[in-house]
Amino acid sequence: MRPRGRQALFFAGLLIFLLFSLFTLAALRSLPREVRLLPGETGRLRVFFPLRLDAGQRGRSFLAGRKTSGSELTVRSPVTGVFAVELKLLGALSLGRIPIKIVAPKKVMVGGQAIGVVLSPEGVLVVGHRPLRGIDSRFRYPAREAGLEVGDVILRADGETILDPDDLVRAVTRAAAEDRALQLTIQRAGRTLYKTIKPVLCRGEAGDEETPRAMLGLLVEDPAAGVGTLTFYDPRNMVFAALGHRINEVGGRRRFWLEGGKIVAARIAGITQGRRGEPGEKIGTFRGPEDVLGTIERNSRFGLFGRLHLALPQGREVPVALAHQVRPGPATILTVLHGTEVEEFTVEIIRVYHQTQPRDRGLVLEVTDERLLAATGGIVQGMSGSPILQNGRLVGAVTHVFVNDPTRGYGVLAEWMLREMEAVFPSPDAREELPAA
Repeated sequence: MRPRGRQALFFAGLLIFLLFSLFTLAALRSLPREVRLLPGETGRLRVFFPLRLDAGQRGRSFLAGRKTSGSELTVRSPVTGVFAVELKLLGALSLGRIPIKIVAPKKVMVGGQAIGVVLSPEGVLVVGHRPLRGIDSRFRYPAREAGLEVGDVILRADGETILDPDDLVRAVTRAAAEDRALQLTIQRAGRTLYKTIKPVLCRGEAGDEETPRAMLGLLVEDPAAGVGTLTFYDPRNMVFAALGHRINEVGGRRRFWLEGGKIVAARIAGITQGRRGEPGEKIGTFRGPEDVLGTIERNSRFGLFGRLHLALPQGREVPVALAHQVRPGPATILTVLHGTEVEEFTVEIIRVYHQTQPRDRGLVLEVTDERLLAATGGIVQGMSGSPILQNGRLVGAVTHVFVNDPTRGYGVLAEWMLREMEAVFPSPDAREELPAA
């Protein structure tokens, strides 16, 4: 064979190999990381050429049937258990295993209660720095130079507890009057730190001839992240799940540490209706330490998870739907419109995203309840975490509103929230054995 012919053959073979590899990778990416079914429920796992499935001898007792020479398995088991299906390339080379888990139905107490989310029951939150123009006309950044950072919570000043910005102003004024530095106790990312800062005597803003004031060069606010909704809780283990999405910022300013924060009981005092381009919101009130319900231990993309400090009134116990059980169609949500009363309203699930592994935004829903539409205009801020029920099961939680259509929004699937909670608070008897295929 001529050199040119061999070269053409080589490149043709290389092209075929690359196409084969890309096709195989695409087939692998379409497969679930695991299959979860309830006892007695039938599930199917299907692969395409060049992949094949091998259940092995130990897994055959779980199989209701096998089709197409290993390209499709039908799985059904009356009892819980775990086994693995081996994935093979061209029926020979093992590419790993896909766990098949027959899991017991999980039940939780469904929520719907309004909650406030607080970084700390005491202290003020640092949300920014500002330059100070001293009485000598020089500009300074005393707080930044002392090492204070955006996201810090100032807990105490000279040993005295800070409950609001006015407490900090009084402490700064006292330190300046005595011409001394101020000792601050702060919380940062779960750690307690101590900072020393000397207030700066400042003139007022340009054109303002007010008496000089002592300042630190900080912008602070109450450490409340806002109002949300409790999604579900487990009264046996005293743990909860809420919101259905991560809290990244307060007032749109920055990311912050939330673990160790609190959820508190809230009352809904009013509602600003949502309009196209203008999301509405619930106006909630909460008093602080005396209303604390629990402590946040994880702030994740699937919501807030933590431990309850006190037993909540026994609500409705419902099973949690697996992701593949959620369907488009009629559903309801639980949320609070007035005071603390949890009410149920009709919605329509108009789209369910096929998710074989945990992801956010698993479904799209539309508010159809006329009373809810009249009161809120649709989905509003503060409704995040509102449980979504379908066919007697908890299927998800409201998370986001469509800005240009407040009657519609996203929800996260309840299975992912439950699995996240189980990861944070593993049950001592939740052991899984994964036998070889």
